[in-house]
Amino acid sequence: MRFFTYIPVALTLFSMFACGPKSPQPTSTSASPFATTPQLPSPRAGTYARVIATPSDPAIGAVIGERRWDASLSGAASGLALRAVDNEGGYSMREIREAAWNAGYPYPISHLAVWQTEAKNPPPSDLQTWLSEIPEKMDIGLVRARSGTRETWVALAANPLIDLGIIPREVSVQTPLKFPKIASATLEISNPLGLWTKNPLTAPKTVNLDTEGEWVIAITDNDGDLARFTLYAGTKVPEEAIILGPALPVKDNAAAIVVAKDILADARQMYGLGPLSQDPFLNSTAQAWLQTPSDTVDAALSQWKCRSRTVEDCMDQMLWIPEYRKGLLRPDSKYVGFAAKVRTDDVQLRVLIASE
Repeated sequence: MRFFTYIPVALTLFSMFACGPKSPQPTSTSASPFATTPQLPSPRAGTYARVIATPSDPAIGAVIGERRWDASLSGAASGLALRAVDNEGGYSMREIREAAWNAGYPYPISHLAVWQTEAKNPPPSDLQTWLSEIPEKMDIGLVRARSGTRETWVALAANPLIDLGIIPREVSVQTPLKFPKIASATLEISNPLGLWTKNPLTAPKTVNLDTEGEWVIAITDNDGDLARFTLYAGTKVPEEAIILGPALPVKDNAAAIVVAKDILADARQMYGLGPLSQDPFLNSTAQAWLQTPSDTVDAALSQWKCRSRTVEDCMDQMLWIPEYRKGLLRPDSKYVGFAAKVRTDDVQLRVLIASE
């Protein structure tokens, strides 16, 4: 499966201050492209688009060579790098997803690698090793950010299987959104009221964005996501994510449920809705569903499930599934039940939402 579904990004972190091989140092620092001030693509874009380009940063150009450097994907790397050097963020799944959407890259991201070096020096040889192991057909997002004596290099890789062209992130109400024929794919859309539609893309399809607010679009096939993104009709893209800050440690299932409940309440508040009341019957039903997996619990309930590294990543994953938006956004949603399974390497959640 691909990034925006359930399998985590391949993450590699390197610190080159104390150990590991370094690239040979240039004989003249002033003549080196690595001594120049980093030039980062914007971490925020007004459109979704693949933008294969030549890096403006001479250091990135020296490293990337003939590889397919994508400005939008590199904008996502910029967002991650800038927040990291300012000690404001990390490299969690939700932060990668948020950075990608902010920079206008709607396709699944499969690889992330991070290196830290001394400022004005070439990157470690591990970066070239990483690039050599990434298939040439993949898009590369690569940037460097400097803070004092530290240089942070962030690399992303993706293999988009479709190309949706250029899509504005903010549009007017009633804007028609056109999708090409993708024979094996399914289009899922949630409108700002949580109305969910699902259609095969066996022929081109046009959707009119006829309701003001946030739309969630997902294009999937049997292997997972082909694209997933949000659009804003008649309103602005939010400045902040729903889930902020680092992941909270959870020592057991009960603690995971407390974090999940708070995140859901915060999400509802972001959309002008009140918190849901936890219901004992829904809790026990969610627990039974977690213990005995089933595709269907009760058609009258909004049924959410996820698995990820942290509760925050798990909840973020579910908030952007079009089918799940009904339970999140409908004003008549009143009650909720949670179940959690905390393991050493991941967290599983089940959430059931019911109206009166």
